[in-house]
Amino acid sequence: MEARIKKRGDSYWIALKKEDLKKRKLQVGDTVDIEILAKKEKVDLRPLFGMHKFKRPIKEIMQEIKEGYDV
Repeated sequence: MEARIKKRGDSYWIALKKEDLKKRKLQVGDTVDIEILAKKEKVDLRPLFGMHKFKRPIKEIMQEIKEGYDV
């Protein structure tokens, strides 16, 4: 579920769509846990490099991507 932070007076709030609440069987007054993941955050994928062994050299695969695919 995606939501945008809004401001009203001195408070900040997040509006949730009625359909999303219905889908999750939630109603006004229910308590929920919220995990906040900012879209602006960058994920560092460097630790993942080298974990998978390809059948061909990466340079060759990247060159193929640059040139395009024959479909």
